[in-house]
Formats: sequence, structure tokens, C-alpha cells
Amino acid sequence: MSALLDVGGLAVEVIADQERSSVVRARFGPDLHPEDAVDVRLRIVEGDARRPVRSPDARAVDADLWFDGDRRVLARPGVRAERRGREVEIVVEPRGSHDDGVDLLCQYAVAAAAATPDRALLHGAALARDDGALVVVGSSGAGKSSLAAAAWRGGWDLLADDLVVVRRREAGGPEVVGVRRPPLLPAELLDDPGDVAELDARARRQLPAEVLGRGSRAIRAVVIVGHDDGEGRVGEIDDEARVAELIHGLAAPPVAPVLAAHLPVLAALGELPVLRLLHTARSDQRAVRAIELLDEVKGRAGA
Repeated sequence: MSALLDVGGLAVEVIADQERSSVVRARFGPDLHPEDAVDVRLRIVEGDARRPVRSPDARAVDADLWFDGDRRVLARPGVRAERRGREVEIVVEPRGSHDDGVDLLCQYAVAAAAATPDRALLHGAALARDDGALVVVGSSGAGKSSLAAAAWRGGWDLLADDLVVVRRREAGGPEVVGVRRPPLLPAELLDDPGDVAELDARARRQLPAEVLGRGSRAIRAVVIVGHDDGEGRVGEIDDEARVAELIHGLAAPPVAPVLAAHLPVLAALGELPVLRLLHTARSDQRAVRAIELLDEVKGRAGA
């Protein structure tokens, strides 16, 4: 079966059986793209997912990588992704589900295939108010989802909580489009935390994709999120740390051949205000304090 998914404005054609297609939709959301032109073609098949014989050229946190001209191979146990240009094929061993590997390699391979000097897929959230947006990045557990939940409760538009597409423009600075997968937000920060049985392993509740805002917004600032040991604060970030955090925010593995394709977009983001927002250590005040800190970021960014 085939479907043309809308991944933050990208047209990603998915060719897979129903089981694998559902894994891709869980990663990128269920929206269908209205156009016929394909940006990335993703095919998932069962077969021999063995790795190349030679040692990997690079290692990401969760995958090994090989580079051979315009051919890129990413592998995890039981799963191999091969990319040539904008064509991606993922091969899955027939025994075992390997859904976690398919899910991750879909993100890595599609992000790498979709990268152009004017477009990049980031692992982060996007929060919008008025005519501008904040792009929020940070490592796993840093508080991206907490900030997204607090912002949504506080009247901000939530464009995405996990993946966003950043696009350079000839004038006006970069813009962001959210990838409309159903958001997973900390239940403790929602007005209706729901049934315990509905929560994931990190006590997050999935909301319908319909709560997400649509369309593109001009990016006013980048927020690097983390945790404070006190009341929470907003601070400046030095140039070296700024570059490292932006690279870490890429949805593709940040290795040299992949990183090169993302540099123009990262440079455009680096020209914006980049601020560090640290959540308060007081869990009972986290939502209220997060809104205060977001307002401070918005004021500093002139948004």
C-alpha cells in the first residue's frame, strides 16, 4: 500500500504493508499531503537486513552509518536503511517486530533525505503566539514536552511537540512548520490528566493531532530547554554552546556528511536570539513558572 504523508509540509511517499505504515504514521502523523509531487520516497520491505562487511564510517547514539558516494546506509539490529538522494529503502528482518528500529531509522533517513540548503528537520517543539514562533530544542528529558504542555495550557499555539521542519526564506528570516503527529504531553501538567492506563512509560498522555496549530510561522527565537536547581531562569548562551545545541537538535545523525547539508539552515537559526530556559525545580510551580519564563523569552526576542 502507498500513502503520501504531509511531514511538516514535506511530501513523503510511504510504500509499506499496513503494519509498517502504521509505525511511520505514528512517527510523522497521519496527515495526507495535498500535492502530487514527492519530496522523499520511503519504501519498507522485509528481507536480509545484514550490515555492510566493513566497519562503520560513523556511529550515532542509536545507529551505525556507512558512506559510499551518494549511498548512505544506517543500521540497527534487525533493520537497515539505505538512502540514495531522496529515495529511502528500509529492510526489516522477517523475524521479530523491530518496530523501534524502523521508527528511529525512518526519522534519521527521512531527515537526511529531506535536507537541502533551505530546509531541515529538527527534533524539537514549536510554540507560537501572535505572528511568531519559538523553536524549542534540548536532549531527551530536558523538558521540551513540559514546556509544550505549559504553553498550550497558557494559550500558546502548539505547532508540534517532537519534530519540526525549519525553512530558510530569502527575506524575513527562517520559518517553522510543525510535524503533526499526536502530541505526547506530561499528564501532570494537563487540566485532564486522563486514566493512568492511557499514559506511556514517562507518564505522558497522547492528545489528538487536532490540538496542533497549522501553517508556517516566522521563528523569533530558539529556546534551549533544561532544568534549574532553583526557581527557573532564562539566560544567554555562548557561541560555542549555541552551535553544539543546534547541531544536537537535528533529527538526522549529526555526522559530517549529513551535517554539511544542514549547515545553511543551522546558520540561519544561529543568527536569531538563542536563549536557555531552565525549568524551576519546584514541580508544583512548573507550569505557571514556565509561562512566566516563556513571556520573558518572548520579550527578549522582541516577538
